[in-house]
Amino acid sequence: MSHTDEATAWAARMDAGPLADADRIALDRWLAADPLNKGALLRAQAMLCLIYEAPDRAAEMDGGPAAVAPQAEAPGIAAPARRWRWPVGFAATAAVAAAAATLLLLPGKPVSADYATRTGEVRRVALDDGSRAIINTASEVEIEIGSTRRVVTLAHGEAWFNVAKDRERPFTVQAGPIRVTAVGTAFAVRRNSGSATVTVTEGRVEIRNTADPHHIVSAGAGEATTIAFAPRLPAPRIRPARESALAWRDGDIVLDGMTLQAAVDEFNRYNIRKVTIASPQIARKSMVGYFRINQPEQFAAAAAGLVGGSVEQDGNNIVIKP
Repeated sequence: MSHTDEATAWAARMDAGPLADADRIALDRWLAADPLNKGALLRAQAMLCLIYEAPDRAAEMDGGPAAVAPQAEAPGIAAPARRWRWPVGFAATAAVAAAAATLLLLPGKPVSADYATRTGEVRRVALDDGSRAIINTASEVEIEIGSTRRVVTLAHGEAWFNVAKDRERPFTVQAGPIRVTAVGTAFAVRRNSGSATVTVTEGRVEIRNTADPHHIVSAGAGEATTIAFAPRLPAPRIRPARESALAWRDGDIVLDGMTLQAAVDEFNRYNIRKVTIASPQIARKSMVGYFRINQPEQFAAAAAGLVGGSVEQDGNNIVIKP
């Protein structure tokens, strides 16, 4: 089997989900067996980089009217098919990945990359160290892979990382003064206005605040915590992670008792069409449901039905009325 065929097989297995320990060992051995294998894997991973396009972006790329998701038989329950698109600049992306692979083989040459997503865009990228990232809507990350460290700066927004094991080069995500460090694990960081929320899906991470560097918070798989930028007592609480918190990676929003106002805020992150609630009283109502991130109309209809209200639309404004 050629380098390319083996690399393609490994890239597909890594994209399908976290590798078992035995597979990780086999992958490490394969990478160490030939210096060309690392570059081949990077190129294969670049082929798997996909972008989820919300209807607003799809119309912009197609040059035609935005596609509207069909109304589900039971609003908020049935989901339409996902829409995945190859990036417009895919050939350029592959070329950049190949160039990065070449640089990675040269000692002392750090590799830097910047990624930004628009409203409604969720992007998958293969990093130059073999790690993977999924970048959420309206987010910006700066990545630097060097010979002694790997640093990701989350300027704003949210991203999930599946980190390739490398004990010699710790992997750190910076969100304001918050530092989240792992060697080989999977976790998400969401940067809020005055805090950062960390959700761990595999392994364990250490979290520090540069304003209080001697205090370390540890979180493991299935756990989450929110760390304030300004240190304060009591200490941050480690809580069970909600599976719904990372549903965005698959283009979903899962409401599991969230208030209508919180649900509105979540939908507005992903859509140009904005939802508002006309009454503070109904904004405090809680809701359970399942939607695609590009379904603000379906969500508004379901929410209005819950409170016995109605929906009024005016252009990109969707108003839930009591």
